Amino acid sequence: MHAQELDFNVRNTFFLALEEQISQCAKSHTALGLLIVDLRNFRRINAVHGFNIGNQILQLAQNRIKACLRTQDVIARIGDDRFGIILPELPHGEVVRLAASKVLKTIKEPFLMEHGPVKLDASIGVAVHNVAGMNAEKFVLEAEKSLKFAKQRNLPYAIIETEASEVHDKEWELEEALHHALDRDELRMYYQPVIDLKTQRPCHAEALMRWTHGHLGPISPAVFIPLAERAGMMDSLTKWALGTVLRDMGSWPSVQTPQRAALNLSATTLHDQDLVDMVYTSLRIWGAEPTSLTLEITETALMQDPKTSRQHLKVLQDSGLNISIDDFGTGYSSLDYFRNVPANELKIDRSFINNMFDNRADEKIVKLVVELASSFDLHVVAEGVENEKTLKALQAIGCHKVQGYYFARPMPQKEYIDWLQGFNPAQFFRD
Repeated sequence: MHAQELDFNVRNTFFLALEEQISQCAKSHTALGLLIVDLRNFRRINAVHGFNIGNQILQLAQNRIKACLRTQDVIARIGDDRFGIILPELPHGEVVRLAASKVLKTIKEPFLMEHGPVKLDASIGVAVHNVAGMNAEKFVLEAEKSLKFAKQRNLPYAIIETEASEVHDKEWELEEALHHALDRDELRMYYQPVIDLKTQRPCHAEALMRWTHGHLGPISPAVFIPLAERAGMMDSLTKWALGTVLRDMGSWPSVQTPQRAALNLSATTLHDQDLVDMVYTSLRIWGAEPTSLTLEITETALMQDPKTSRQHLKVLQDSGLNISIDDFGTGYSSLDYFRNVPANELKIDRSFINNMFDNRADEKIVKLVVELASSFDLHVVAEGVENEKTLKALQAIGCHKVQGYYFARPMPQKEYIDWLQGFNPAQFFRD
C-alpha cells in the first residue's frame, strides 16, 4: 500500500486535514512534517506539450510521489503545479530531509510520454514540528517561507526555523562560542561500547562529541552540531574528532577490544571533496590501520547526494575502513541499501528496539532487517538496548551486535578504559 491520496478542490480542506494530523501527533507525542512541492518551470511544459499532456504528467508525478511515501502519509495537489505532503508520526524531525530527498529523486526520473521523455525538477519547502502550540495556518506559512528560500537560492529543498528572536540571539551567541570551543579545550570525545553477541565482549566503541561551555555548561550535540553545519565548521570539528579518536584508541587495553572506534559523519562532511584525504591523513599521522575505524552515516546524509556519497564511501571501504549506516529503518529505507550501498553494517534505529515488545510490527521489522542484512553479509547493530529482556530477544533473532544503557552510557576516555578493564560478560549475559 502507498500513501493516502486526497483530491483537494478547496484549499480549506487541506487545512482541515492538516489540523487533524496536528491533533493526532500531539496525542502520540510524535513529530509532524509538511512538504510543499513546487514543480519548476511547469508553464514551459504546458506551452511546449499542451495542457492535456501537462495534466497527464502532473497525475503521473503525483502517483510516483505517492508510491515512495509511507501508508500513513498524505499527498494532495494543492495548486496548478504544486503538491502538499503531510508526514505524520515521525520518529524524529530529521526524517523529513530524507523524505524530501526521496521525493526529489522520484520526480527527476524522466516521464516517458508519447512524444518522448519529459524531465521535471522541483523545489520543496519543508516544515517540521513536535506540534506543541502549532496550527495548520502557521505550519503552512512556515513551509511556504522555506519554499521561497529554496527557490531564491536554487536549492532542492530548504527548512527555515521560525523561532522567537531571543532564541535566534541565543543561537548566534552559541555559534560564536563554538568557534572558540577548540581553542578553549571545551570539546571532548565520549565512548559507548558496542558488544558482539557471538563473543559476548566489546568489539568497538561509538565516539560521541561533547561540548561543555565555560559558563552555560553541557550543550547538547542536537544543538551544536546543526550550528556547526550552518557555520561551516564541520571540517575543523571532524579533523579534531578524527585525531582525538585515533589518539585515544592507542591507550585502550587490547585485552578486551581490538581497538576499534566508530565516528559519525555529518552530511556536510560526507559530501566534502576533501573527505578521503582528511581520513587518510589522520590515519597516517596517528599510525592507525584503516580497519580500526568505522564511519557512521545516516540515511538522511546518504540520500542528499547519493552519487557523491557512494563514491566517497566506496573509496574508503576499499581501503579497509568499515562503513555503517546509522538510524536505519526510520521510514524511508529501501532494498537499494542491501544491493548497492558500500557498507559493512546497519544500525537499527532505537525507536524500533524500544517498541519491540509493545508493537509486533516493530518486532517483525527488526527480525526482517537482521535476516536481509545477514544474507548480504552485513552486520546489524541494535541501538537502545536498555534491559536484559531486549538483549535476549535480539540474541534469539540472530542480531550481531548491541549497544545501549544496559551495558554502559557514553563515557569520557578514562572512564571508558576503566570500564574495559573491569568488563565481565557474566554481569550482562545470564542463563
